[in-house]
Amino acid sequence: MIAPGARHHRGLVLSRVAKGTEYSPEVRKFFPTVHEDFTAVAAIVTSPIVRAAINLMLRFANSSGAVLRMFTSETEAMAWLESHVSA
Repeated sequence: MIAPGARHHRGLVLSRVAKGTEYSPEVRKFFPTVHEDFTAVAAIVTSPIVRAAINLMLRFANSSGAVLRMFTSETEAMAWLESHVSA
């Protein structure tokens, strides 16, 4: 958790989800709370299985905070994040 007022609180996140990525029980427990610390999260995901797992976790997450969107390329992800810089 990033404390309110701390350096990266409500910042932007670029996440590269590599092939073979696994989510531990601790991460699955933390995932629904990530919206409290970040404004926007762009995830680069190329695996359909990992994409499905993230979508499942998103369904259980509180959607009132950060926006998370998945991309297949870093260029698209960065462009989307840049659109949230002044948001």
